[in-house]
Amino acid sequence: MILSFNFWEPRLIILSLAYLCGMFLTAEVVTRKLTGKPCSQLGTTGNPGMANVMAHLALKPG
Repeated sequence: MILSFNFWEPRLIILSLAYLCGMFLTAEVVTRKLTGKPCSQLGTTGNPGMANVMAHLALKPG
């Protein structure tokens, strides 16, 4: 049985939206709002991840 396009269309839209949301770095927004600097200038590693933000800004922003 061949699946129709109506079966795949919503899944492709949801997959595309999820991919776009995954590209958005919330740590960058939080760091810029609290310090005015990008994540790459925070700490020594420049890692924009949650662990770096939490280590340098506190538990709540992390």
